[in-house]
Amino acid sequence: MKMTRKPINRRLCSLWLALMILAALPGNASAQEKARDISVDEHVAIALATLFVQANVDTGLWNMDVQINKVVPMLGHDDLPAAYCVIYANHGKPAGYVVVSTDLYDQLIVEYSPDSWYIVDSISGMGIDLDKLDQPIYYSGLLQYSLDKEIVAEKQEIEITEEMQKTRLHNEELIRGIMLIHVQV
Repeated sequence: MKMTRKPINRRLCSLWLALMILAALPGNASAQEKARDISVDEHVAIALATLFVQANVDTGLWNMDVQINKVVPMLGHDDLPAAYCVIYANHGKPAGYVVVSTDLYDQLIVEYSPDSWYIVDSISGMGIDLDKLDQPIYYSGLLQYSLDKEIVAEKQEIEITEEMQKTRLHNEELIRGIMLIHVQV
């Protein structure tokens, strides 16, 4: 009986690539430390953004040739990252970006574009070229980006609702799953 190989399914290939990315994340902390420190750092933001891109390959927004070009931290009122902008390239050409929030009470993927490296400064209305960015960029929420720290000058107090608490628990579970996958060497 002659056996022939079937071509690898695109979804299977995407899943394999996503798992390889997740496996490359650092994972040396104990499970107890991880349970206490559920947050979105640069590594988690890269994993979430790349999973989002991979999930949209079949829709035609991105293709299997995209690669991470750079990661831009977007600062909040405390000068700590409030979001990360993961910028993608396809053979050196812009292939979009994904903005991942660090606010666990809200959606983690807050904005994306499959073909641009520009976002709009919400104070000046001017475009910001993410690839040539040479100064801090500030973030205070969905579509609220600026090179001017004024956008995040005051911390806004937000009352946590039951729905927001459910979102946080879901986000923590998602991040915990990402953090548990690592390569044993």
